Amino acid sequence: MKQSFSRFALLALTVAAVPALGTSALAGGDAWQHAGVLSSVVKVSTDGVTLNQDGAEAPIVATVTPATQVGGICEDCGMFMTFGSTQCTGTCKMCSCSDKNGTCVSWAHLKDVTWQNMLKALPVGTGLRTVFNTPGNPASGLKDIYINRREVLLPVTGLAGKTTPELTKLTSSVGAASAELTGNGTLLKIELKQDWTAKKEAQLVTILGKVGGNVNLPTAVASAK
Repeated sequence: MKQSFSRFALLALTVAAVPALGTSALAGGDAWQHAGVLSSVVKVSTDGVTLNQDGAEAPIVATVTPATQVGGICEDCGMFMTFGSTQCTGTCKMCSCSDKNGTCVSWAHLKDVTWQNMLKALPVGTGLRTVFNTPGNPASGLKDIYINRREVLLPVTGLAGKTTPELTKLTSSVGAASAELTGNGTLLKIELKQDWTAKKEAQLVTILGKVGGNVNLPTAVASAK
């Protein structure tokens, strides 16, 4: 991606001259960061996605349709943007980066820009804010999928008995503000001060391994990198 301006310069240009695609961070605030249920990708299929969900002991499956809205932060300007799941190949209208929508929010160079490849490109455990067409009913399909890199939801083993303060201290080196077990101890939920990256993912795997913990990396996701 080309960055000829600073994020602040791009933000100023966007506010002054560029019409927003969907909801922008300036117009919508940070409500999207708390929308629906915190989830993370387990597996992606042709018409749906298998998700870990905060508090759930087993993954759920939900369909993605052309009506599903996808959202995330543009890597170049730091603005929140949304677009339809079939509009991943559209050009970013938030700033002058001129990248495709799916590339902007996945922070990855995708040869085939689809919502499936966009989700596969995310570091394992990246937080997704998922909203169903019928609240609480995954079978109703996904209305919204928002990528939130300040939250992480990882399937883990070997951390039973660890308290929230212990887990927060253990994960502080990857930028954690807080960390706790959920899903009857099967999921590690982390709130971050910094964006979640593949580098932080690798660091956390090493850190947890030193105390007998394991991140259960899903084969279907890990192999997509």
